[in-house]
Amino acid sequence: MNTVIIQKWGNSQGIRIPKHVLENFNIGVGESLEYEVIDNSIVLKVAKKRKRKGKYKLKDLLEQIDDNFKNEEYDWGQPSEQESL
Repeated sequence: MNTVIIQKWGNSQGIRIPKHVLENFNIGVGESLEYEVIDNSIVLKVAKKRKRKGKYKLKDLLEQIDDNFKNEEYDWGQPSEQESL
């Protein structure tokens, strides 16, 4: 049996799961776990992996552009403060 300590992170509390344990279950930072309480124990389970928003390939996005698409420039005015290059 291994022991972890509940720690305060901002306004929340959490535990740290060792990297080798996460690798054993093919879990990475940012992935979801489900939990439930069974017989006075907290049980963690890997949540079903969903396709994350924002994980697109540029090639796939560019292929969706209509051949008739015409990009127009927009004049935002003169740069101010540190906006100029």
